[in-house]
Amino acid sequence: MSDITSYSNSAPVVASDRFLGSDPSGSTKNFLASDVAAYINGTAPGTVTTTTSTSYTLVITDSSIVASAGSATSITIPPNSSVAFPIGITIPVMNGLSVSANVTVSPGSGVTIRYSSSNNVFGQYSSRTLKKVATDTWFLY
Repeated sequence: MSDITSYSNSAPVVASDRFLGSDPSGSTKNFLASDVAAYINGTAPGTVTTTTSTSYTLVITDSSIVASAGSATSITIPPNSSVAFPIGITIPVMNGLSVSANVTVSPGSGVTIRYSSSNNVFGQYSSRTLKKVATDTWFLY
């Protein structure tokens, strides 16, 4: 996949999930809607945010998170009123801790996270994916 270097609101829609844009060489290419959203939000597709904090709140430029604080880490999903992630965005969260400690994904005020059992807590070298399905509702799987 090529990075997007330009996109305009008038760019033609190639298919329901694809848009025309320019890659770094200046070539016009088809890009997935999620790549365009990442470009608009200032995040190159595939950018990884590594946090060494034991408490981290998602920001609009996050496209994936690696927790590596060296101890248990809490990742918080902020309400849409604070950070307006587009509905449909997915954000992988990986536990890259060098010690046997858990990562916990928690909702901010007014946020609902839907998951099975204790799926919001996961151990060393494991991962989960967040998907925004409504204004303040996320799935964690």
